[in-house]
Amino acid sequence: MVFRSKYPDLDIPQCNILTYLFANGENQPTTPLWIDAANTSHSLSAAQMLSWIKRFARGLDKLGIPKAATVMVFSPNHLYVPMAYLAAAGSQRLFTGANPNYTIGEVALQMKTIEAAIVLIHPSLLETGLAAAKQAGVPFDRVFQFAGEECQPSTQGIRDWRSMVASESEAESWKWDELRGKAAIETTATVNFSSGTTGLPKGTCVTHYNLISNASQSIYVRFLGTPYSLERPDPNDRWLAFLPLYHAYSQLWTINIACKLRVPVYVMAKFEYEPFLRYIERYKITSLQAVPPVLVMLSKRPETSRYELSSIKHIISGAAPLSKELQNHVSAKIGCVIAQGWGMTETTCVGTMIPGNLSDDSGSVGYLIPNTEVKLIDEDGKEATGEGATGELVVRGPQIMKEYWRNEKTTRDSKDAEGWFWTGDVAMHRDGKFWIVDRKKELIKVNGLQVAPAELEAILLEHDDIADAAAVGIVVHDEEMPRAYVVLQDRAKGKIGEKDIQDFVAKKVAKHKRLMGGVKFIDEVPKLPSGKIVRKVMKEWAKRDVEEYSWPTVLPEWDADNQKGGNPQEVNVNAPYIGIEFEYVYQVIMGMLVMLIVPGIGLLYGGLSRRKSALAMIFQSMTVMAICTFQWMFWGFSLAFSRDGGPFIGTLSNFGLRNVLAAPSWGSVVLPDIVFCFYELMFCACATMIVVGGSFERGRIVPSMVFGFLWATICYCPIAYWTWNANGWLFNLPALDFAGGGPVHISSGTAGLAYALVLGKRRGLKEKHIIYKPHNITIVFLGTVLIWFGWFGFNGGSALNASVRAMVAVWNTNCACCMGILGWQLVAYFRHGRKFSVAGACEGAIAGLVGITPAAGYVSPWLGAAVGFITGIVVALFEDVNHWLCIDDGLEVFKLHGIGGMCGAFLTGVFADEAVSALDGIPTLAPGGVNGVGSQIARQLAEIAAIASWSFTISFILLMGMKYIPGLHLRVQDDVEEVGMDLDQFNDEVVGEWSVFESSDPETRRRSITHGIPVAAPPDSGSSSSGPEKAAEKTEG
Repeated sequence: MVFRSKYPDLDIPQCNILTYLFANGENQPTTPLWIDAANTSHSLSAAQMLSWIKRFARGLDKLGIPKAATVMVFSPNHLYVPMAYLAAAGSQRLFTGANPNYTIGEVALQMKTIEAAIVLIHPSLLETGLAAAKQAGVPFDRVFQFAGEECQPSTQGIRDWRSMVASESEAESWKWDELRGKAAIETTATVNFSSGTTGLPKGTCVTHYNLISNASQSIYVRFLGTPYSLERPDPNDRWLAFLPLYHAYSQLWTINIACKLRVPVYVMAKFEYEPFLRYIERYKITSLQAVPPVLVMLSKRPETSRYELSSIKHIISGAAPLSKELQNHVSAKIGCVIAQGWGMTETTCVGTMIPGNLSDDSGSVGYLIPNTEVKLIDEDGKEATGEGATGELVVRGPQIMKEYWRNEKTTRDSKDAEGWFWTGDVAMHRDGKFWIVDRKKELIKVNGLQVAPAELEAILLEHDDIADAAAVGIVVHDEEMPRAYVVLQDRAKGKIGEKDIQDFVAKKVAKHKRLMGGVKFIDEVPKLPSGKIVRKVMKEWAKRDVEEYSWPTVLPEWDADNQKGGNPQEVNVNAPYIGIEFEYVYQVIMGMLVMLIVPGIGLLYGGLSRRKSALAMIFQSMTVMAICTFQWMFWGFSLAFSRDGGPFIGTLSNFGLRNVLAAPSWGSVVLPDIVFCFYELMFCACATMIVVGGSFERGRIVPSMVFGFLWATICYCPIAYWTWNANGWLFNLPALDFAGGGPVHISSGTAGLAYALVLGKRRGLKEKHIIYKPHNITIVFLGTVLIWFGWFGFNGGSALNASVRAMVAVWNTNCACCMGILGWQLVAYFRHGRKFSVAGACEGAIAGLVGITPAAGYVSPWLGAAVGFITGIVVALFEDVNHWLCIDDGLEVFKLHGIGGMCGAFLTGVFADEAVSALDGIPTLAPGGVNGVGSQIARQLAEIAAIASWSFTISFILLMGMKYIPGLHLRVQDDVEEVGMDLDQFNDEVVGEWSVFESSDPETRRRSITHGIPVAAPPDSGSSSSGPEKAAEKTEG
């Protein structure tokens, strides 16, 4: 049964592609049509494009390049690639493009196969291109540099392509042959390479008539049911071209259809996700031609939410299968129509397509386009009929290629005398629409690009230790990847590993052809008696291996209609995480490490205190954890990480941990919400514990706890939301803060400054500048070690996955801490009489840790060391900041965390490297000054100013208000401060036996208990001590 298009046949012009696009060439528009997305001052109008086409074509004539000779382009996208395409085709020569990722051997093979008469190579690919030209025997005087900007001759003497084009006056008289009638049907325009249904890549000869047919068919279907048409296209349409122009998909839409409709198209040199999003927002892009991997990114990548994408009204998806679940999710997320289509290089591009703005959620690849008919051939070789018919797609239409390049046998095997082409794709037909359900042909599809198993097998057999091999596609995480099954020579067994094979192939092929699906050693490749590999068995092996290794076929996905991740009484909520359990186990362990920081701070503060008030700080490390846990469960997590907030604060949609359970988290889809919530709680507790250090030796404990709860709610949660929530304004600025330089350190440091200001100085420091020693350096040391150890979880867990980036953050943490010690000691050693200080070393360690916090996952190890060293020096140079500000910040909260945090945030902007930020496999590029993005430093300064001013102002207002609330006065009485916080508020003591001092007379007790209070002021007490004594003391004034 023959299925025919339900649309009326179109009257398709039989002419030169230039005639179709530019008519007679007169009166062409001068408005920009092809625009450089990275620099909009570079553009080409239709008039300019036609002028360059004429100049280039005349230049080919002058070089003596004959008709039917091939012009080969080896370049990433730029504005002049469409010119080369149209000039070559329009002058009755042939255009062919090579993948910029190809290796020397792959490029040379295409050059040799196509017999390239002239080769245009981008300067960035010149080394590869020239080596390939040498292999293929292409003389260097027929090779030109090909870029948007004019190039100087290379060291090998390769000239810029503009040196061979004719002048405008010379080109004015050049006319193209209109190829009317049969000439258009027979004259080949392009030779794009395809693996066809089997075997090695082959040149696909596409004629002028094929190109015009497919453009006409696609335009008709695209506008069907809309107010627009070929004669009256949408005047507000704007496209973004990121697909490679060597590919038929991009050639059809970016060159031919965009030119025919005069739609402005912004051209990207290559696809990069964040610039892609930025250009959509900046240029208000309305339509995209995409491939499924891009839609996966739109669905799952956190950067998507940072950009305004509402201008997009329509997305066409092709080149590879797209699941209806993914299609519908992205459609709902962005609010646009996603129309699938099907086609092949052999069908010029398009064979079926969803029409107009029809919203189809069935996963169908659409209806047959006009002038097209199909048969479905079942496994018995018979035509399948009726609704639900399934079989190999055999298609006929004016868009079907003429032939394979100089390969009559393969052409006969694929295309019969009546024009029917066997596609190798298995489809199902229902209600006029088609669904691709399987692939009979052997080729592997990687991100929309074809990989021929035969090509990989030929390369594998070049290895001396391989006796036989077969390649097949394996589908992991909804993406197909090449996988090899290898039989080793007996001598190599036990000596050659899977990675050795992968590395061998990687050196010989483009990136998309590498064996990312792995290698498996087998005893024998299954073959028929004829020697042909049994591909069906290989596919079954690949499916089995996916199950055997328990690789998840899809990553967990958040569902707005099922926010808890499912009812555990009805479904297994663990199922989405099967195979990636290590991710959340790692995160829980990192959270446990961070928890150690809180008691570590308690010990540090307790050791730095005088003995009489040490317990107050140790005790508060426990109460802070208790209060913050309650606050986080109550509303803290919701305020900081709810999904539906504005730019400044979250909502209460997760109040009381509502819907916080097994669903993929906002921070990372590999972490359940409850794990993410647990991990982030520890950050809130750490920040709050740092803040209560401002109450040092004179602040009442109950008001300190009340202030901690309020501060965590009103200061920490909004700042965490700004910085880490995908809706937050700092996140979208973007300011770079990997682990909390702003939310934890700058905010707590400035809050500590406000606390010190409101409380005033301790009694002994009001009139004199007294130096108090820490009561127990051993406890100070132990507390610092706990903090150091916990910081591995603080920074190492902030990648929110167990990736190489996380490991780099762990390394940077240790390195910066060590360099902070050296930086601090360098200053202190010469300032204090060439003697060392354990307390000073501990402060240097913490300064290094504070400095690296925002930078840990953005900077390389050596720059991480520099961050720690610089921060240690800077903080040490601010030793007298308490004296300068006339405050009593005894634990130096502002100096260590406020100033140290600001230094780290600034250095992050300077040293952030996009190569490091891509190490987690989710290339959210975060370039800084080292990448030439100086503007990032300004964004970091904005973060510093916003967080410091918010935290200080709100903290000061809270503390001043509490000061006058009965029962919440902040400071203890003078006599309590003198005898110590511990004796007044605790039954315990740090060391010793209180009973010795028991007396009903408070005055007697005060005289008996010294606990570090000087009996008399030391000599020269009116000025800061210096020298050996200062180096061993904790300065508090």
